[in-house]
Amino acid sequence: MKIWKYILSAAALLALGACNHDADEMVIPTRNLDIANHSNVIVNDLTAAEEFSLTWTAAKFGVETEVEYTVSAAVDGGEAVTLATTSNLYYTTTNAALLEAFNISLGGEFTVTFTVTATATTGETSSDSINIVLTNDKTGYLYVATSGATEAITKLVQFEKGKLRGFVQTTEATNVKLYVNNDLTGTAYGVKGGNLSSEADATAIALTAGLHYVQVNLDEAKMVDVELTSIGLIGEAVGGWDDASEAKAMFTFDATKGVWTAVVENVVAEKEYKVRFNKMWDVVDAAGNQYNISLGGALDDLKMGGDNLVAKYNGKTTFTLDLSKYPYTMTEAGPAPTELYIIGGYQGWSHDAAHSTIKGENGVLTGYFYMPDNAKAAEGFKFCSQHNWDGPNFGQKDDVINTDGDAGNLTLEPGLWHIKFDYYANTLTTTAITKVGLIGNGDAFGGWGTDVEMAYNEATQTWSATIENVPADNEYKVRFNADWGINLGGDATNLTQDGANLKTVKSGTVTYELNIFAHPYTIVEQ
Repeated sequence: MKIWKYILSAAALLALGACNHDADEMVIPTRNLDIANHSNVIVNDLTAAEEFSLTWTAAKFGVETEVEYTVSAAVDGGEAVTLATTSNLYYTTTNAALLEAFNISLGGEFTVTFTVTATATTGETSSDSINIVLTNDKTGYLYVATSGATEAITKLVQFEKGKLRGFVQTTEATNVKLYVNNDLTGTAYGVKGGNLSSEADATAIALTAGLHYVQVNLDEAKMVDVELTSIGLIGEAVGGWDDASEAKAMFTFDATKGVWTAVVENVVAEKEYKVRFNKMWDVVDAAGNQYNISLGGALDDLKMGGDNLVAKYNGKTTFTLDLSKYPYTMTEAGPAPTELYIIGGYQGWSHDAAHSTIKGENGVLTGYFYMPDNAKAAEGFKFCSQHNWDGPNFGQKDDVINTDGDAGNLTLEPGLWHIKFDYYANTLTTTAITKVGLIGNGDAFGGWGTDVEMAYNEATQTWSATIENVPADNEYKVRFNADWGINLGGDATNLTQDGANLKTVKSGTVTYELNIFAHPYTIVEQ
């Protein structure tokens, strides 16, 4: 019994000793910060606004203390940038904001090392890092602009990570910079020490007048500038894959429209061809490096090094190449029509209803058109090549005459108009006619000094004038706006622009009736 008494007494003493700590004292463990796993991120138009979040466990330092967390990140091993400082156990932003924070404007894959550092008020720290692949699934651009400009001349397009290229056309020697933003704000690249630089004291890039192929490598801070002295078509469609055939299919630059045009005879439809520069397949820079910038693929999206193009038309064809904006495009216009029908709201958009026409040879079509003053006329009109909508129909797109399906309607104010459409030059000239007159020798016709004005008869759609004391064989002509720029003469049954003087058949009091809304144009004496 005494043994048990001593054992119980010892146990009680041990228990009392074990409970000798302060009842309010807590034991705080030490634990390192740990970032939760995160999947890789793809940023495109659909995901740019999505939320990006990092979370981590709380860091413990063995004592009660306040902890602040700093979130930083480095792209592809570069210098780290601080993204946030917080007492929370998470960091939240958007995918688009991440690109902006890292100054990523170009497409490609970027390895981003995120680091979260916990700092206690006692000065102790704990940190963890995680690598996330951030893919910018967007095409990057650099916008080319002169100093002080409010809009870009054109833009270079990314084709590999850190590399961009494109065509730059200048009409005179020009100094430019390359901007990352379309509104010409933010980072701008110039030249410093022979390399590309975005530093404030970098100078503008000097370009000579003409067409240039420009390629930049931002990772290496290098730029290539190749002057392009010629553009030609080559291939079976234009005669063959030889220099002699290309020489017959060269482009010229239209500075007014900013496009290149080539009029090529004897084009063969369904045969292949390409666009090339400097009469070679690979243009060469000053260091002897070669670049395949020949254009192919699709007419509405030409690609450097693209597949061969296929000609649409047989015979004389006009090729119009636009390198001023991306994507680069080219149109083909086949042999010129000799007659086009003016179909529009003014006559109910019907090929069966009465309508005006323009006619001509060698691609220059002219005619007269009266636009009535009614609501339907305001709908506009198109030039149609057939008595239906199946053939090429000419409207307006990007301020030029265009046969694309989405080309808009042409419009004219009410009144009489002279129309001149140059198919190969792709120009439309419209002249408002405010006066239709007869002028000739003798007092009856004003002695070649004064026009006898003609009046319009809407019922017959003709113009007429009655003149007294007309002598036989009196010479005269029809002219418009009291000016010789637009006039008719020659044969009274087939009047033509700048035709010879007409001669009166009747004498005395004669009524002249002019028809200029149907071909051939005629003038009848009554």
